[in-house]
Amino acid sequence: MTGSGLQGWHVSLFVSFGIALIVVIEWIIAAALRGGRSQPQTPKARLVDNRVRAGLLVLLSAVAVVIVAVGLLGPSLADQLAGVTAAVLGVVTMALAYLSYQESLKLSAQIRAAAESKDVQSEENRAT
Repeated sequence: MTGSGLQGWHVSLFVSFGIALIVVIEWIIAAALRGGRSQPQTPKARLVDNRVRAGLLVLLSAVAVVIVAVGLLGPSLADQLAGVTAAVLGVVTMALAYLSYQESLKLSAQIRAAAESKDVQSEENRAT
């Protein structure tokens, strides 16, 4: 796609911005419903809250860097980069799906073994 209109690589940026906007609106509404009162927090909850804030700041910074980098690349190079990224993510997804499948096989084998051992124990109890 060429021209000065909306291009394909802009869509993901707009969707990400929309999601972030919804989260911010939800946070504002929740703060308004509390009436500005902060709930008393334990030191552990405060530490977790600070870690969440720091994580969100890092995430937003990373998104900003990616947006600026994609903007500087231009549409054709950004499309190529998106294609390579999609291929890599596809391979990662397949690997994770395979690992999940293997884990479910192990879990089902353990469940079967536990059920069989219960059956053997119940039969031994009946015999005595």
